[in-house]
Amino acid sequence: APVVAGLKLLHAAVGGPIRLAAFRGARDERYARLIAAELPNAEIVPASGALDAVRSAAVVVASRYHAVLVAAAAGVPVLADVRQPKLASLAATDGLEAHVTGFGSWDEVVAVPPVSTGGAVRSSTGATNRALQRLREACRSGEG
Repeated sequence: APVVAGLKLLHAAVGGPIRLAAFRGARDERYARLIAAELPNAEIVPASGALDAVRSAAVVVASRYHAVLVAAAAGVPVLADVRQPKLASLAATDGLEAHVTGFGSWDEVVAVPPVSTGGAVRSSTGATNRALQRLREACRSGEG
């Protein structure tokens, strides 16, 4: 439930289609179907189309290393699950921190206010409201 709530909140802030890219084939597709069941406007993208889906996204929410890497390389803002050491390492890499914002719990994504309060409230993973606001602004700047 926190994943769906987080995606709904981010979708409300950023807009655009929701594409659930299955990088690891059947395993990710099963998880994507569970999420899509609660997000009727979500599209499940099979592994064969995952790279294109990530490259063309307004924002990427990822728990997979390759999705974060491809999105960051394409200049797409990323909200990455930094509970995974590889993703935490990417989020901390010089030059990538402008593209990658880490979160350690879907509850952090759900707690992001729709409009910046101007205050930086530090989470347990180092993500802040300002960092997430920058992510939303970066997504919107790519619309034009």
